[in-house]
Amino acid sequence: MKPRIADKRIGTDVLPINQVALLENYRTNFSMPDIEELASSINEVGQIQPVIVNLVDDEYQLVAGQRRYYAIHHLNLDTIKSVVYENLTPEEVSIIQLSENIKKAYNPAEKAGAIPNAKNLVENIKGQTFSKAEFSREMKFSPTRVGNAFNYDNLEECIKDAVENKQITYSIGVQLGRLEKEKQLEKFDEVIRIKQRGDRINSKQLAKNITAIIKTKARPDELILTGGEQLPDEHVPGLIKKYRACFNQAASALRGLTLMLKEKDGFRDALLGAEYHGLNLYKLATKIPEHIDSLETKLEEYNQEGFENALYPKRKKHILDLILKEKKVKGKDKTAKELIKEAQEQEIDINRIYSDTEQPRKTERRDGKQTSYLQDYENYLNNLAANIAEVGVLTPIIIVKRKSEKGDYRIVDGESRWRTSKKAGLQKIPSIPTELDDLSCRIIQLEADIYRKDSPIERAQALDQIKDYRKSEGVYSKEDFAKEIQAFMGMKPDEVRKYMILLDLDTYTKDRIFHTKEISFTAGLELARIEKAKQRKELANVVIAGGLILREVKRLVDNTILSDKFYRAVKGKEKEFIDECAKAGEHFAERKIIDSTIEYLAAADQRLRNLPSEEKFFKDNRVAQSYAFFKKSLKDFNQAM
Repeated sequence: MKPRIADKRIGTDVLPINQVALLENYRTNFSMPDIEELASSINEVGQIQPVIVNLVDDEYQLVAGQRRYYAIHHLNLDTIKSVVYENLTPEEVSIIQLSENIKKAYNPAEKAGAIPNAKNLVENIKGQTFSKAEFSREMKFSPTRVGNAFNYDNLEECIKDAVENKQITYSIGVQLGRLEKEKQLEKFDEVIRIKQRGDRINSKQLAKNITAIIKTKARPDELILTGGEQLPDEHVPGLIKKYRACFNQAASALRGLTLMLKEKDGFRDALLGAEYHGLNLYKLATKIPEHIDSLETKLEEYNQEGFENALYPKRKKHILDLILKEKKVKGKDKTAKELIKEAQEQEIDINRIYSDTEQPRKTERRDGKQTSYLQDYENYLNNLAANIAEVGVLTPIIIVKRKSEKGDYRIVDGESRWRTSKKAGLQKIPSIPTELDDLSCRIIQLEADIYRKDSPIERAQALDQIKDYRKSEGVYSKEDFAKEIQAFMGMKPDEVRKYMILLDLDTYTKDRIFHTKEISFTAGLELARIEKAKQRKELANVVIAGGLILREVKRLVDNTILSDKFYRAVKGKEKEFIDECAKAGEHFAERKIIDSTIEYLAAADQRLRNLPSEEKFFKDNRVAQSYAFFKKSLKDFNQAM
């Protein structure tokens, strides 16, 4: 009988970091801001999540936790907390890497519900009221995300139930939440009638429709104001948005041309003579630096962050994190982060631990009803239980000592791991017992709920390694492998299909998705529709060079497929015709990028010649950041030319 991976686990140990070696296939493309952010967190609360190592021939090899490994190196720490396995096979190594990225049950409505709760909590602690815009800045979220969360919170309960049961999407619920309560039900009934007819709901059209309804309800003086004079400084946010878009577009276009300059012979000569609407690209690019001093001077004078720090700004902590770092725990002379850092991991009897029924993330409803999202969560638990039975618990849960009739310890973070460990039949679970107060527990739970992330790229990388291993052993079957992924990851067949599509891509395109991350997961799926590897590679380069968004990638792929169908209809000199058309198509794509660059540079030139006068504009760090990005991209392009 094949031994379980969990049987090869020796235990948790603190190892000298210089004794832990990286595997050859490990990535090295993590950004420095990511590493610095994690290093800052480890410095404050300690290393909560251990790395995983494999002991082979007296050498510790890193299996999972590369970001943690780099962050601890960055802090110049001598030791690293590790879960030690011994003599893992390459396949088992990949399975553990995959286990760290099992797809979680995702409920957008639940995540949105945590944001108003967090706002109320922060306002009570700080003793002040935040507007939604102010709160979004404190949380490091986009105003749209915060606004959507409050729109959803404003929904009638029956409409929330419809979202929970997937009768309507979260985005439709958000739009309905913009309306007053009495209008919501009327519009909701209309949406349901449309769906019952079998018609598709266009959320953008619904948004426009609801905006029209809101405008007709506005007071006359409000309508006059929107169409008449603007209040003082009211136009500044609009100017900031326009300048940032202008600089970012020009910078992205310049980066694309710089990339193509390095890869294509003779491309420089083409750019020297490139013109669009009478404007020469090279002359425009070399002329702009002559009159950027006025903006740079004002940014350095007014910008609070400082222009020099704008290009690579240090990531600020969000307000929940700052509270945990600064506020003393009730009855203690230390903060929550200090107490967590001091706590020691222990193996604790799983029956002495109980769940927190008041936690923000609801794993069951008070009325006992089962919704579609709760069913997804239950399926996720069943899948994770099978995984834990095979691999073990990789990350300790955080608990607090609170004796009750249910047990001795209440869960702060890690309820899913606790539930699935019970399902898997574990008697003990790795835990970090802390001495936190109830307020700190609630903040940690809200933080975990709001900032929880999914990692499709990392998951795909691990799957790709398992696939390569199976192929090398001669035991790979696409159909069997898809079934195994579905069972092990708890994915739906359609999700499995997407991952299998990506795994079957050529090496060049996969590298741009998995390693350099120049192409997004969804854009990769679009490129996978192109059958010819050479053609796909060319389109991948266009996507990267042009900084194309998903909609543009889809259009590019659609046009290519339609062209191929036309080519196949040509009789006789098919190959010569296709080659000529391919060259023409490539030339057209390059021409479009060049023309766009000239257009964006001309717009930037115009903006730089007509700067606003308001101090508020120059004090906005986002303007400085976008300008710094543009300046660097322009400098790199001119140097490449």
